[in-house]
Amino acid sequence: MDAARRSGSRQHARGIGLALQGGVDPILAVKFAVALLGFWMLRGYATEGRNYVRAALALPAVQGSDLAHAHALYVGAGLADSQGSHAEARRMLEKCLELRRRLDKPIDIAAALSTLSLVRFHAGDAAGAREGEAEAVDISARLGNRVGEAIGLLHLAEICIYTVTTRKPSSTCSTLSRSRATSRTWNRERVRAHAG
Repeated sequence: MDAARRSGSRQHARGIGLALQGGVDPILAVKFAVALLGFWMLRGYATEGRNYVRAALALPAVQGSDLAHAHALYVGAGLADSQGSHAEARRMLEKCLELRRRLDKPIDIAAALSTLSLVRFHAGDAAGAREGEAEAVDISARLGNRVGEAIGLLHLAEICIYTVTTRKPSSTCSTLSRSRATSRTWNRERVRAHAG
């Protein structure tokens, strides 16, 4: 491990450690964990990240905030799934989804459903994955969230390809076509927004 990576890791650990020991608002510990999710996964620190998330989830302030609690569960689930702990990831995401439904934030509900679908898929539950992803796609489409819709459609196509023996290939092709059309629409809208 190079010196810069070790130094960066120590700084992240120190910042989260302060938050978890009461030196910083515990909600910041969760925000920090959300920001570090990609770093932990891509740099090989998923175990450390999971430990920090577990510690944050134990804090009364985090447990008392549905929003912070849901975010911490979402990060913890992503890290657990990345290490093949699908059962733990699923439990965390189911609780996260429950909290997000209570908060009535559709975009966050769709994200939790989509991620839960991937966890179910990774664990071999293609039927459950398809059901959850279909709901996520519907929510994203209703919100006009083209990115979320396209991602969900891509996930549905992946699930369909995996279960090709139970679904006709034509349904897979139509899902892929819809995903491509949604992506193109979103891209045109984005270009117009930047040009305007």
